[in-house]
Amino acid sequence: MTSKEFLLKAKDLGFKNFQIYKNHIYDQTIECLNNKIVNDNITDIVRYTYKGEIYNKTVTAASEYLEEANLLELKEIAAATDSSYQNVYLENTDSIEVKEDIKEFDLTKEKEAILNLNNLRKKYPEVVNITSVISATTSYHEIIDLNKVTMQRNASNFEFYVEIMASKENKNGTASDIILTTKKEEINFEEITENSIKNALLHLNEEPLTTNKYDVILKNNVVNKLLNKFIASINGELIKKRKSVMVDRLNSEIFNKMITIKEEPLNTVLPGYVTFDNEGTKTNNKTIVENGILRTYLYNNKSALDNNKKSTGNNFGPTTCRNMFLEKGTKNYDELIKIMNNGLIIEDYMGSSSSAVDVLTGNISIQIIGHVVKDGKIVSSYIPCILTSNIFEIFKNVIEIGTDLKFTSTTCGAPSILVKDINISSN
Repeated sequence: MTSKEFLLKAKDLGFKNFQIYKNHIYDQTIECLNNKIVNDNITDIVRYTYKGEIYNKTVTAASEYLEEANLLELKEIAAATDSSYQNVYLENTDSIEVKEDIKEFDLTKEKEAILNLNNLRKKYPEVVNITSVISATTSYHEIIDLNKVTMQRNASNFEFYVEIMASKENKNGTASDIILTTKKEEINFEEITENSIKNALLHLNEEPLTTNKYDVILKNNVVNKLLNKFIASINGELIKKRKSVMVDRLNSEIFNKMITIKEEPLNTVLPGYVTFDNEGTKTNNKTIVENGILRTYLYNNKSALDNNKKSTGNNFGPTTCRNMFLEKGTKNYDELIKIMNNGLIIEDYMGSSSSAVDVLTGNISIQIIGHVVKDGKIVSSYIPCILTSNIFEIFKNVIEIGTDLKFTSTTCGAPSILVKDINISSN
């Protein structure tokens, strides 16, 4: 069935309100190992999520196809549930129409570029493997409902990921990097790869650390991971249930005054550009943290109703953000290292952020990897050890913010930050 046929059948079956969200994603991914292409794959997937109101209840479901059987099952679910939950549906909304255009990218030049990265192994003989991946993704999103509302949007992104494995005298070192952008010409494949090679080589010389407090530089990808967990803590659903460390902190100073966090889903230059969320609520640019002060929680339709608020347009499956970022500072990465003088660079941490950061308490316990800085210079790497802190201490102890703002997902981006006096324990 087409979306319109599915809507009409829903009406025939007694649904008072009905809304369909269509997500069409076309992705081409090319993976290279040294001088060989090991994967060149195209995926073309359409998914639907839909909700309907019947028996004074709203029920939801998802599928990769639209058939009458889906609607009959939805009616059965509504009849069997005790919940009287009702949702918000679009009415008299200005239509946003964009011709559906799933682009088929030409990645011929990019394929050649990642194959040529193998030449760096001649310059760095310790490098065993260079794994590189270039992905191009275009997506089309449509919402259509019984109130004759049609909303459409599309966007395209390019992602480059590289992973290095080096070896010398029975010692191994690894490093990786990732970047997401709307313009593939902005990706400097060789520069990103060579920087990762240098990091991997540093890991061939790891020294133990003593348990102490250190000044640390959290690299931009690490800050990204922490910000993703911060997003979870300001979810209106968790706020209502009082299961977040951010409960009762609205309009309170939670971070250093240097910290301003914005969300700009309407910024077409950034990879998370989106004009409406999965429920059809129009997105808007907003300041989430202003000079250290928490200014808003995030709501979808249900959590907004539960909290007597309006949706903030942040339903993207889970309640999350698009193009959220920590505002960059004025010091480049090399300047951060010189300012710190002596301390540690946290290049990454092991494990998932879900287990590393506790949303209820804000406590952080992560196994970190990175480099040692002495007299303003990187001298070695350190044996993985444990950082223990909490989200408030991390963002209150910031003394400098870098200029190297980078997005690794459509959710959020961040620059590197210099943080003072953080507990590091030898592992």
